[in-house]
Parts: sequence; structure tokens; C-alpha cells
Amino acid sequence: LEQPQNLQMDAPEDNIIMTQAMPTLNSCWTCCEDVWLLMKSIADETVACLDDLCSVLKDMKENLEGMSCSTCCGKGARLREATFQFFTHVHISCINVATASTLHVQVDDVQFFVSKARDDLEKVATSKKSLALQALESKILTAVQSEYRKFFECAHLPSIFLRMYTTRCTFVSALRFSVFIPSIMTAMLFAVDLHAAAALAALFFQATGGALAQNVDPRCVTSGTGEQLGRLLAIGTATVIVGVVPSMTLVQLHQRDFITVDSHEHPDWRRSLRLWRAQDCFIYITATLLLAFCTLYNLAFIANVTDQDGKSWCICVVTAMGQTILGVPLLMTLLMLTGARLTRSSAQVQSDLRIWFLCEEES
Repeated sequence: LEQPQNLQMDAPEDNIIMTQAMPTLNSCWTCCEDVWLLMKSIADETVACLDDLCSVLKDMKENLEGMSCSTCCGKGARLREATFQFFTHVHISCINVATASTLHVQVDDVQFFVSKARDDLEKVATSKKSLALQALESKILTAVQSEYRKFFECAHLPSIFLRMYTTRCTFVSALRFSVFIPSIMTAMLFAVDLHAAAALAALFFQATGGALAQNVDPRCVTSGTGEQLGRLLAIGTATVIVGVVPSMTLVQLHQRDFITVDSHEHPDWRRSLRLWRAQDCFIYITATLLLAFCTLYNLAFIANVTDQDGKSWCICVVTAMGQTILGVPLLMTLLMLTGARLTRSSAQVQSDLRIWFLCEEES
């Protein structure tokens, strides 16, 4: 009589064990599937970047060949058209940047919603739209049209210059709202740029060590203060250029787009959410590891070098930060604004801008 009772007691225990094991198996399967989606997205983004690079190089080659051919034949129509297109894009970029500063949003948001408004006029919308996105699109389109009208007035030039600079300055623009990327991720990527530049400067000083070979060329010896300062400025510039590579690589994984689905339970929507969460986790983890490694490397470098080498490293770091926060944004703002002001009287440029920003032709 006891044996059947034992058999009846064993069956529920087996069921309990299997029930407890199922969530673990499902979690492992979900993690493996997320990793596969992440690796697939990385491969897709790599192929897309290479394809874009090849397309850009091909377009540059065709434009150069066309301009050289037109120059040799005495026909500069194509060169003139390319010049007008370039300055039209300069005007568009300046107006987008000023609008982003006015609304305290990212430039990508302004570019996206302006392009979306232009596309909506060319095709009939059949899908449902979000009321919040419609309100934001209308707000951005109204602001960008207002900036277009004020852009050609000299009285607004100082304000436009200041707003363009604050938008180009990553230290300020990283804290602005965006529908595509959170501010904490933008700030973390900016911190990665600064710490990576400092770590590269420390690596350079550690590799060179400040010592020269016995048979070195006398011209390589930095004797004066000006030569030493120029050397440090050159090192700081090189570290800025190379230091942005990690953040540019990570930001390529954060590609977002709007998806129209019937419900939140749609397979495409759930798959996109899982992919985006996996990409965000990878970006946050990688950026945190980079920040920790660069900080530890910089602290170890400062603790084990002489005061002179430490001062030289600090000069390079300050140079890199100054170029990132002040130098590059100011230079880009001056060049773009100067090019836009020189061609503001062109009738073709103004006509293209009115079409681009959906502005009515002034009488």
C-alpha cells in the first residue's frame, strides 16, 4: 500500500522541477536570441557604413570628373550648379542648427521632422499618426520657417551666431532633448571622447618617454618654449581626432526609426524593442568599461611620472578639451555662417530654401 503512495508523490515533484526549469530555459533562449539580434545589427550597420562610404567616394569621383570635363570643355554649368547646391546645404544646416538651439532639441530631430513634413506633402498618409509627434512636427516646422525669415536679417546675426555655437558645442547640446537618443547616453559618449583623448595623450607620453636617440636629427630636438608648446598642441589635436573614434563607433549602434504597428503585441514591435534594449545595454556597458579603463589609466600615469611630464600631459588634455568645447564649434560656426552670409543674395539659393522649408514665396 505504501508503494503507490510513493509513486503518486514523485510525480508532482517532477512536475515542480520541470516547471521551475522552464523559466530558466526560456531566459537562456531569450538572451541567446537577443545576442544574435545584436550581432546581426552590428553586421548590418557595418555593411551599411561601408556602402555609404563607397557611395560618397563614387559621387565625389563623378563630380570631380564632371567638373574637370566641364572645365576643359569651357562649360562651367555643372560646376556652378554644384556650387549652388553646396551653399544651399550650408544655409539649410545653419537654419536647422539655429532652430535646434531655439527649441532646445537635437539637430537630428529638426532634420528628421522637416524631411518628414516634406514627404507628407508628396504622398498620402494612410497609417495612424501619434498626436504627440504631430504636435512636435508642427512646432519644429513653424520654428524653422521663422528662423528662415530671420536668417537673412543682419539684426539677428549675433543671436544666430550664439545659437549656432551652442548647438555645435557638444558640452551644451548633449543635455538637450531628443526623440532618438536619451541625454544620459549623449553625455556618456561625450565623456568617453574626453577620457579617451586624455588616455591617448598619456599613452603617447609613456611610449615616447621624452628621450631621444643618440644619432637623432638635431632638428627633432625641441629647444625653445615655442617649439615645445607647438609639440604639445599638436599632440592634443591628434588625440582629439583619434579619441572620437570609440564614441562614433558606439553611436552607430543607436539607430532608431518610427514603426507603425496595430498594437503593442505586434511581433515586429516586440522584436524591435528587444533589439533596441540589447543595443542600449551594449552601449552603456561598453562606454562604462571604456570610462573606467581610461580613468584608471590616466590616474596610474599621473601617479608614476615626473612633475614635468605631468604638466605636459595636462597641457595636452586642456588643449584637447578646449578644441572640443571651444575651438571646433567656433571654427565650424564661423565658416558656415560666413559662407551663408556671402551667398544670401543668390536668388537660386533662396528659391531652393523656400522649397526645402515649405515656405510661401514672398511677394
